[in-house]
Amino acid sequence: TLTQKLNLSGVYNYSSSRNRGYNSFPDESSNNSSLGQNASLTLGQTLSRTLVHTTAINWNRSSINTLNGYANQDNIEGALGIGGVSTAPINYGLPQVSFTNFTGLNDTLPNITHNQQWRFTDALTVVKAKHTFRVGMEFRKNQNNKLTQPLARGSYTFSGALTAQLGANGLPVSGTGLDFADFLLGLPYSTNEKFGASATYMRYWGAIGYVQDDWRPTSRLSLTLGLRYELLPPWTELNGHMSNIDINSGFTQAVVYTPGQGAPFSGSVGNGLIRPDYNNFAPRFGLAWRPPLKKNTTVRAGYSWFYNSSAYNQVSNALVNQPPFSQAQLRYTSDAQILTLANGFPTAPAGSVQNTIAVDPNYKVGYAQIWNASIETQIVRNMTLEMVYTGTKGTRLDLLRSPNVTVGTGLDAARLIPNAAAFSYDQSNADSIYHALQVRLTRRMSKGFMINGSYTYGKSIDDASSLNGAGSQVGVMNDQNFRGERGLSSFDVRHQLSVNYNYELPFGERKTWLNHGKITGFAGNWALSGSTSLRTGSPSTVRL
Repeated sequence: TLTQKLNLSGVYNYSSSRNRGYNSFPDESSNNSSLGQNASLTLGQTLSRTLVHTTAINWNRSSINTLNGYANQDNIEGALGIGGVSTAPINYGLPQVSFTNFTGLNDTLPNITHNQQWRFTDALTVVKAKHTFRVGMEFRKNQNNKLTQPLARGSYTFSGALTAQLGANGLPVSGTGLDFADFLLGLPYSTNEKFGASATYMRYWGAIGYVQDDWRPTSRLSLTLGLRYELLPPWTELNGHMSNIDINSGFTQAVVYTPGQGAPFSGSVGNGLIRPDYNNFAPRFGLAWRPPLKKNTTVRAGYSWFYNSSAYNQVSNALVNQPPFSQAQLRYTSDAQILTLANGFPTAPAGSVQNTIAVDPNYKVGYAQIWNASIETQIVRNMTLEMVYTGTKGTRLDLLRSPNVTVGTGLDAARLIPNAAAFSYDQSNADSIYHALQVRLTRRMSKGFMINGSYTYGKSIDDASSLNGAGSQVGVMNDQNFRGERGLSSFDVRHQLSVNYNYELPFGERKTWLNHGKITGFAGNWALSGSTSLRTGSPSTVRL
């Protein structure tokens, strides 16, 4: 306490840990160490009984060091004759091997990370007779410094396609091949690698401002009105080691561009390789009303708007560890180029685009609009009934495409973009809608018994069930038919029933039975509690 009106507080936290981990097979071990630090300084100013001002500075830093048991010691892939992968000692280890029917190999990837964030916040609260005004802002500055190679030892997928029988159309007959047989022959269906020559230093800054009014026009009515603005530009790399693919409108030409270069088809995009969005306004509204009824009844309603502020972190980090600053390939076996375990990454043709991930330069941060309305009433003295309707509308969700992947023989010759390999393309034009009705019944603890339960009837439809496409492995199944993606969400559940209960047994002191004598201490304070959940299943998606 500095003065009667000024209060200063400071906090410092330190945490450190070390552990050794194991994967599916005992020899796949890893060593992990982490160090975390956090410090904050807050100044509170009580300027008057109705005016409070708070300013805070926060700093946190985290360091992670993860290596597998082979790093810097044993070049497993070199001894096995596997070529085209990283030869840096820090990346020594087993390749990543995936099967359709068996557990795969997934050795720990090296990861040396030092992340840091500074945050400055300032808030002012003004209290009036019927209003409580809040206005504030936040400024943040982040650093993500990494020495990590996402797929330095290569990823090999075995599907059974190479040992399958061929039909009259020349395509593998489903169910006739075996993934482990492909593996024994060293014939992967697809390969993927991504590793760079140096560390990456990601930089980011963002600002947020908000204003809110909690208004109580009458003793029975309370309103909340607010508006939030978020200025959240894309991340950049300190040395410009990011790259993206620019594609023409017909998806027949692709060109790699880096910071400082204009995208040839899309124009200027800035050092983040994605155009920032400056229109992220988020309104808020809330209502609570007690109508003049004999029974204690409350009506609530609300509407809010939320941006997926972590989206740029996902997509921007996907644009590092890409050519020309790194080596990256996503290959599918073909008649013209049969992939093998030893030669899963043949030399790419000169001038070809080998980037494995691209993001639409006009990518926008997705947002969700959430609204709800409820009525809560007291049935009897200790029991309440609540009926709730809620809806959620997702807009500008990530749609992960594979515009240059073909099906069948002669894969490379049939690509729409002849000078580019297969790559994923993240754009933000998917959406979703969710509606739900819920009934909740609550009986507060009375005579030793409490129970509460809820039943929800809901339905969710979308054409992309994940927020961040670049961090997801699920994409559009047919790039020529986006409408075919729309259907029930992967997490859709039509009916859900949940019940929680607690019953104090009527034995012991101040209870009906066994309330005195030596047995009281043993028989008393026993309770029976539990929960029951019933739900219908999730939809099944057919994939090719």
